[in-house]
Amino acid sequence: METNILSVCKIFEISYAHWLQDYDGKCAEMHGHNAMIELEFKDSVISPQGNQQHFPNSGMVLDFSAIKEGAEQKVKETFDHKCINSIPYFKKYRPTAENMIIYIRNEILPENHFPTLTRIRFWEDRDSYAEWKAED
Repeated sequence: METNILSVCKIFEISYAHWLQDYDGKCAEMHGHNAMIELEFKDSVISPQGNQQHFPNSGMVLDFSAIKEGAEQKVKETFDHKCINSIPYFKKYRPTAENMIIYIRNEILPENHFPTLTRIRFWEDRDSYAEWKAED
C-alpha cells in the first residue's frame, strides 16, 4: 500500500508593534509590521490500489474553517494589534520573527492540540520570513 503526504495551508495577516531590546540597530526603536503567517497541516494519503488516492472519511486534511476558528484565531488573539514586547515571554526573548514562531508552536499551537501542524512561515514583510518545519 502506497502512502503519500498531502497538505493544506492557511495564510492570514496580523499587524503588530515591537522593538528589539538590547539590539544595536534601527529595530531597537518601536516600529510596526503587517505580517503574514502561513500554517501548514499535513496528513497521509492512502493509495490501496494503483494510483487511486483518497482520504478516509472526511476527504480532507483539515477543514479550512477549523484552522481559521482554531489556530488562526488563537494567533490573532495573541499578536494582532498588540505590542509584542508586553507578552511576558518577549520580556526575556527578543520578539524576532524566529522567536515569534517558537512561541506560536510551543505556546499558542502546542503539538498535543495541533499534531498535524508541519510548517509555520512568518513573513515579517513581503520579502523576509522565518520558517519552522516539523522533523520528518
